[in-house]
Amino acid sequence: MKKISKFLSLIALAFVMLLSFASCDSSGFYKDYHDAGADIEKENCFNVISVSDAKKMISNKESFIVFLGTYTKSKCVNTVEVIQEEAENIDYEGEVLYIELTSILKSNTKINDARTSLGTNSTPISEKTFTEFQNTIVLMYDEGKLKMDSQDYKYDAITKQFEVNDVISYRAVVDYISESEVYSRTK
Repeated sequence: MKKISKFLSLIALAFVMLLSFASCDSSGFYKDYHDAGADIEKENCFNVISVSDAKKMISNKESFIVFLGTYTKSKCVNTVEVIQEEAENIDYEGEVLYIELTSILKSNTKINDARTSLGTNSTPISEKTFTEFQNTIVLMYDEGKLKMDSQDYKYDAITKQFEVNDVISYRAVVDYISESEVYSRTK
């Protein structure tokens, strides 16, 4: 009986690992967002990373900006399209980091792990957050320290530079990334 239990546990672990790798696949990103209505090309500006990847970047004291969203919410799908359009409009040839939250939002444990790993300092990343607001989250790290969290932008002086009518402008964030030597990332 213990052997069967161990065997089933190993299969479950392998399945979870496979799903976590699949959620970081850029072609899966394209398919999910395109099928959800985003007008983006297969070759796009997005580099889909995992929470683990972001955690490593934080511990390596990297400076980066990452967008977080889910293809199950129309505002996030629209934001992906806006980000891609702006990258094309300004001829940004670098990449935009993105964490796909769909699988994370299905588990309170994954939500809490993501929050802890990313060091978010405001409203927790949760299904409730996306149900109420449905907006893509923007996190900015400066040498591994959280510098901006768009979930509490009204209290964050740094986020003000990206606001238009008290709402974060994702176009302004993309422009900032493209113009910055610190945050711009090559493909």
